[in-house]
Formats: sequence, C-alpha cells, structure tokens
Amino acid sequence: MARRGGQGQGQHGAAGSARDLGGLAISYSRAKALLWAIQAAALAVVGVSVALFLPAPGEGLSLGGSGTRALVFIGSLVLFGGGALLALSRVFTTTPALVVTHEGIQIRGPLIGRGTIKWSEIRAVLIRRAPTGGTLRIVLVDQRSLRRRQNAAQALVRGLLVSSLVMTSDSVVGDSMLATSIVDFGHQVRGRYHKRLARHGILVSELRGA
Repeated sequence: MARRGGQGQGQHGAAGSARDLGGLAISYSRAKALLWAIQAAALAVVGVSVALFLPAPGEGLSLGGSGTRALVFIGSLVLFGGGALLALSRVFTTTPALVVTHEGIQIRGPLIGRGTIKWSEIRAVLIRRAPTGGTLRIVLVDQRSLRRRQNAAQALVRGLLVSSLVMTSDSVVGDSMLATSIVDFGHQVRGRYHKRLARHGILVSELRGA
C-alpha cells in the first residue's frame, strides 16, 4: 500500500500539494467543500419545496401530476441532498483527494472505488485548463481495471452514467473542491514521474478550453 502524504488541509497554494517519500498528494479545501455543501443543500431545499408546495393541476401554476412531483422530490433529495452530504464529508476528511506514487495513482471518489490505478493500466493523462477550473483526466487502457475497484452500487451507478452520457472508461478529477490547482499538480506529476510515464508509453497532454 503506498504511503500517503500531504494530509493537511492548508488553504494557501502549495499547502494543498505535499511531498513525502511515498509520492505527491493533493488535499481538499475545507472552504471550497463547505461552499459546495451549502449550495447543494440550498438547491435540495428549493427542489423539495417546489414539489411540496406548488398548486395541484387545475389550480393555476402547477408542476404537474403526482408522478412528476414525486420525481422532483426524489431527484432533489438524491442529486442535491446527496451532493451536499458528499461535499460536507470533504470538509472533515484528512484523506488526500489524490495521491501519486511510483506504483500509480490513487483517487478518492464515490464512483471510482478503492485501490491504486497502476501505471500499466493508464493510457493517457490529459490536463485541461479552463476558465471554470482545471481537470485531470486519466484515460484507462481497459475499463475492467476500474470495475475491479468498485462495489456493486458504484458499478451500477457508473454503468448508468456511461450508458446515458456516453462516457468513456476514464476517471476525471476537477479542482472545484481542491486546495490547489489540479493543473499545477498535473505539471508536478509530469515533472517528477516523467521516466515512469515514458516507460509505460503514457501520453501526457495539456488542453485548453471549456
């Protein structure tokens, strides 16, 4: 098991990215995570309120029948309520969001599962810089390497997303709740592990745009 470093929740630039003998790590920003939790909770309240209090059909402005109301109610709780709980969990965690070692990349995510994605399982690392924030996209050689890390619920949800959104067998990390830029972190990874990336024929590319 790779050692984890940089578990502090520093809010100032380099404090979000730390080094130890085990590799590079990037932590969550408590302030950003709390902001996301508040926003998601507010949207959940709005959605539930709309489902409960709008007039019934035939009484002026309405949301529709009981089936539609139920969908809005459940969808608001699951999507926004669940998102709020997930963001809130990031406020109190001391576990890094992402750790890179000589073995590979460890990512913490609700649909990714546990364990290290080995360098040999990675086809490319795409660093995208955009006005709305950066992302680090890990393109896998085979999606089965991801499925082995997931429990049944994670595999089911991700399978539905892949089918409906035509997603690929990738893992994407955005910096919306991270303590430092994921783009800068990607550059650190490329600089420190360039030999290992070259050895496994992993393409590293930086993209710009939305």
